[in-house]
Amino acid sequence: MKKFLAPVFALIVLASVAAVWLAPSGLEPMPAFNIQTLDGRTLSQEQLLGKPVFMTFWATSCVTCVAEIPYLVDLHQRYRERGLEVVGIAMDYDPIEQIRAMRQERQLPYTIAHDVDGQVANAFGKVRLTPTNLLIDPKGRIVFKNIGEIDFKRIEQQIVEML
Repeated sequence: MKKFLAPVFALIVLASVAAVWLAPSGLEPMPAFNIQTLDGRTLSQEQLLGKPVFMTFWATSCVTCVAEIPYLVDLHQRYRERGLEVVGIAMDYDPIEQIRAMRQERQLPYTIAHDVDGQVANAFGKVRLTPTNLLIDPKGRIVFKNIGEIDFKRIEQQIVEML
């Protein structure tokens, strides 16, 4: 009997280690928040539940943020009909006039909000560096968080799996 139990126990330990090792990282829940969008709507975490969300904290003065805009527009246009929500949250230090001008100049079709008092950035882990990008699953769990440039092909694969 001992000969049988040792391999079974080893297999259970190995499977447990593999499950922890391969589990998606950062499955922390999306925090509660309310923010005003540039088009006058109030956006909250409750409204985002049930669909994948790509959220970016950005600034008009951030070169990498501006360089990501074409990818965000592409994600929005290709997957919005299937349920993806793309949300750009401009940092509190970004002047509203510059945010509106960038939105107009770049014809940003996805949701843009201004974190006027920094409460949303604080709720998401005291975000201060831009771009900070997050992918949130339909259950409201943060499955990806990255500061700086990201691999949009990898993100797109994750998004497609959620749709």
